[in-house]
Formats: sequence, structure tokens, C-alpha cells
Amino acid sequence: MGCFVYLLIRMIGLLPRPLLQVLGRLFGLWLFYARSKSRRITEINLARCFPKNTARINHRLTRESLIATCQTALETPAVWC
Repeated sequence: MGCFVYLLIRMIGLLPRPLLQVLGRLFGLWLFYARSKSRRITEINLARCFPKNTARINHRLTRESLIATCQTALETPAVWC
């Protein structure tokens, strides 16, 4: 299992960065629209950190945060490998 994960990370690291950004964006949107646990936690954290924000602003920030997190996660192997 460890070898498989290592090879998968290496293969992701070989993909062009623009493709990784697109894939990260798609995965982030999927997490957002699937009402994932990550989305719920992000919404709770934003509501606690920014209580004066409207629900619409926190909704947008949640979406952007999940997209940015997924893009970073997919771009990291390219930097490490």
C-alpha cells in the first residue's frame, strides 16, 4: 500500500501545474456541492471567526477555501518530487 501511495504522489507530481489547478478546482467544487464534512467544518470555523459576515459572504469564502485547499494539495507533490 505504501508503494502505491508513493507512486501515485510521484505521478501527480509529474502532471503540468495548470492541469493540477483545474483538477484541484474541480475537486474543491465537488467537496463544496457534495456538502462534505470539510464544508461543514469550514462553515462553522468561518462563522466563529467572522460573526459579522453575512451568510452569503461566508458561503463564498467556504467555496473559495475548499478550492484553494484542494489546489494546494494537488500542487504539493509537484514541488516535493
